Amino acid sequence: MNRLNKFLLFCFICLSSSVVLAQNKDLSYNYIPEDMLKNCDAVIRIDNMDIEIISQDLMKIKTSFAITVINESGDHYSRVVIPYDKHTTIKKVKTTIYNEAGEKIKTIKKSKFRDYSAVSSGTLYSDSRVLAYVYSSPKYPYTIYNEQEIVTSNTFSIPRWVSVSGYNTSVEESSYKLKSLKNKFMVKTDNFEDPNINYTATDTEINIKLKNIKPMKGESMSGSFMSKVPNIQVSLENFNLCGVQGTAKNWSEYGKWFNDNLLNDSSIIDQKTLSEIDELTKDISSDREKAKLVYEYVQTKMRYISVQVGIGGFQPITADIVDKASYGDCKGLSNYTKRLLEYVKVPAYFAFVKAGSTGKGCEETFSSMTQFNHVVLYLPMQENNEIWLECTSKDSPFGYVSNFTDDRNVFIPMGEDGKVMKTPSYESSENSRLTNADINIDEYGNIEAKVSINTKGILYGNHYFLKDRDPDYLNKYYKKNYWHYLSNAEIKNISFDNDKDNIEFTEKLDVNISNYIGKVGDDNIICLNIFDKDVYNPSKYRNRKFGLKIRRGYTKEASYNIKTPVGYKINIDDSSRNLESEFGSYSSEITETESGKYIYKRKLVINKGDYPKEKYKVYSKFLKTIKKMDNTKLLLSKI
Repeated sequence: MNRLNKFLLFCFICLSSSVVLAQNKDLSYNYIPEDMLKNCDAVIRIDNMDIEIISQDLMKIKTSFAITVINESGDHYSRVVIPYDKHTTIKKVKTTIYNEAGEKIKTIKKSKFRDYSAVSSGTLYSDSRVLAYVYSSPKYPYTIYNEQEIVTSNTFSIPRWVSVSGYNTSVEESSYKLKSLKNKFMVKTDNFEDPNINYTATDTEINIKLKNIKPMKGESMSGSFMSKVPNIQVSLENFNLCGVQGTAKNWSEYGKWFNDNLLNDSSIIDQKTLSEIDELTKDISSDREKAKLVYEYVQTKMRYISVQVGIGGFQPITADIVDKASYGDCKGLSNYTKRLLEYVKVPAYFAFVKAGSTGKGCEETFSSMTQFNHVVLYLPMQENNEIWLECTSKDSPFGYVSNFTDDRNVFIPMGEDGKVMKTPSYESSENSRLTNADINIDEYGNIEAKVSINTKGILYGNHYFLKDRDPDYLNKYYKKNYWHYLSNAEIKNISFDNDKDNIEFTEKLDVNISNYIGKVGDDNIICLNIFDKDVYNPSKYRNRKFGLKIRRGYTKEASYNIKTPVGYKINIDDSSRNLESEFGSYSSEITETESGKYIYKRKLVINKGDYPKEKYKVYSKFLKTIKKMDNTKLLLSKI
């Protein structure tokens, strides 16, 4: 190589190095605008996704993202996780770590990633796996830059674009491009009013560009995160799922495809099992009673274990295998129960649901199975007396709908059709907690009480788990979650009554409280609401951004029989309290039944609803007033 060529090569290397260095400097923490760092745990510097639908059974996905982690709360972004299965090939993955100045610390190639099962230890077996790398940094801030490319034959599920990954995270630049020349697609956009979004769409392409999104702080009682941020969902009309092709432009067509391809189990259940079902139901004519007996039979026999195989994890294990193994996942157990119900001529249908306490259901006008993570059973019954069955629980009452699946849209494939229905919701009066107590006060200010707490509706699901807890757990639980304001409480003789027929749970406790009566000078004072105070302190927001969402209403009532020491009385003049609001109501009163004996009653009703952000302060004031009323103290005087 002559001198000129060597000189040119040297210049090229220097020029290339300076370009790379400049690119790296773009990831320097010091380049981030100050307004993007306020109340921020991480900054998304780049988040680009490019999707190409080549055919009904071939899709390429290229992504690149760079995230600067500012503090420990942002460390969850240090995990690079790439899901895959036997229908997906990871063509490329490369991760680079940069320091605060944008200088490269290390490069992690595909060979350095670890390969894991994509599911927890509670899953028996699964086709799903992940490549994962977790970076642990001794110093903040640092930046992770990742590039990856995958190819998959599964076009059933198209990656969703979400503008930002979480609270306290800002975005400098994000883009999403989808191209499908031959396959039509359906689109659902949410919260695209943001002026920072540039969105265009044609019959063959979607393009989204977004810049400079400042961090968003979480606010209590404001609804789900996804309800606040720009996001887009895409679904293909012609798709492929693990080799099974389908066409669906709406829920009705999805229903037919599901029933024809995934839910047509014709396996033969063991005759011994069918004979046991015959014996259980031989004298029963009511469909509802038959269904109850079959459901409780399955609860007794089966246990839940996640099994993520079959056609994309959507096809249930056949009923004969579940019967022999005595376990299954939500699909397998629902399918098994469905088959037994159909054997006794009780119709039952799969119901696909997005489970979780936030209650986000599927979109009625956008058909995509990526909106679900769980399956329950729907039994139509006569006279619209529908029943919903959670088949994964061994102790849930027949027909009970908890906050895991209540009040949301679900998809139900029914024969040649499919439709969206809504699961049951509870009125405020149905979500109830009634606290009764017989209370004796001695001359030293100590209290002995027998307390009963009865819960129904959603509140039943928040309490009935206590029946399986040990005494040490229960003692700590009551002191922490019920009566943490009773510093001198001693709890003993705890018992429970779980009435699964009426779906109500009763807790009975003996509670002693020493030195409960307070002193103001020579006067004794007593706070009458001993066991049912509302002590929640709503968070304060100087400039609240989001509306107020009361997801579920409820009613809490208390009734106490109070006996004072001989020679003492409670001054009950002007002791009643009443409060009315659009959010609910509150009332309390005490009456004397005979000398030294009183009845104290208290009732709180909270209404569910959605309110503008300006109402949050009004709601906070409402709760604070209730808290003040619950702490009202009366004189306990000698006669």
